[in-house]
Amino acid sequence: VATLTAMIRNQATFPQVLPSLELTLTDTQDRALASRIFTPGEYLEENRHLSDTIESNKEISVTLKIDSRNLNAAGYRLLLLYP
Repeated sequence: VATLTAMIRNQATFPQVLPSLELTLTDTQDRALASRIFTPGEYLEENRHLSDTIESNKEISVTLKIDSRNLNAAGYRLLLLYP
């Protein structure tokens, strides 16, 4: 099991809705092996006290636990998705 920790920072002058996160695990040639979208409700599971928005000039830490042992992943891509 691997752990990915990322920071989401709102540099806007206004609050923003938290994005969904698309995590793609890649091989040594940067080809996708597996991909999954995490909603704010999933990645904030341990931080349920947070709202669904991030205030101006604030940041939050996100931690994702990933079971990738059967994939032999060498890298990843993490994208922010807004509907």
